[in-house]
Amino acid sequence: MFNSYVIILILFALAGTGLSLITVRNIQRSKQSLLWLPVQGHPHEETKNLKQVIEYTVDDEVYSLEHHIDEFESHNNKQITEEEVTVFYNPDNPQQATLHPGPKQDDWLVLIVGIAAAVFALVLIFLS
Repeated sequence: MFNSYVIILILFALAGTGLSLITVRNIQRSKQSLLWLPVQGHPHEETKNLKQVIEYTVDDEVYSLEHHIDEFESHNNKQITEEEVTVFYNPDNPQQATLHPGPKQDDWLVLIVGIAAAVFALVLIFLS
């Protein structure tokens, strides 16, 4: 029968595999935003909860995008200060928009960590 060490490693391998699969799905979805159309948006002032609202117009209809300012941006005063910024919107659903299309760098990091966790656990299972 399995000892508790092997059971823990199996769970660790499953968690790493699950994390990797979810991240691959997120990366594939975010790659779709590379096909979105650019439009000029106009940022408004920062709100209390570190969000900045950016309004953009598509087919004479005004939409808004909430840009979340992370602690790094807030600490280093890197929030958007320009009068116009480029917003990428989904032509099939203009309410979907982003300032940075495509996968984010931390998506790749999460994928690597998930794969490494699964491989590490599987190697230890086979060595035990």
